[in-house]
Amino acid sequence: NRATKSDIRQRLNEILKSEWPKIRRVGLEDCDKADPPYFLVEVREHPTKKERNLWFYDYDVYITYNPRVFDQVKQSDMADKLEELIGMVFSVNGRNLTVEEWESNYLDKKLTQCQFKLKETVNVVKGEVEPMMENLDMIYKEKEA
Repeated sequence: NRATKSDIRQRLNEILKSEWPKIRRVGLEDCDKADPPYFLVEVREHPTKKERNLWFYDYDVYITYNPRVFDQVKQSDMADKLEELIGMVFSVNGRNLTVEEWESNYLDKKLTQCQFKLKETVNVVKGEVEPMMENLDMIYKEKEA
């Protein structure tokens, strides 16, 4: 069981709504005709990498804020607050995804875009896993003087 693009987008929209309830969240298909201010959340999934019993999922996340009036200080504070809210470990439906490569930029001298990567590792082995070592005895010898 893993986090999906939809799960990630929904969780991010919940965070945005709880912190900035008066700012709408729009989808990619609506952003061209939406009146500011609004947030747009995009999640892109990379191909899955597999290694033995582990599957690695990578996502690129883009959160774009389109204000009614550009205010660099306010938008910078908003990006900092968003980074703080998301943290280094992002929880979605009981899954913990690692946040990496956080960055915020200004686009078109008006928009603020925060982007980061989410990484998830899933163990796909079903059932009980045998312990790797049993009855490991360690003997410590005192160093002779």
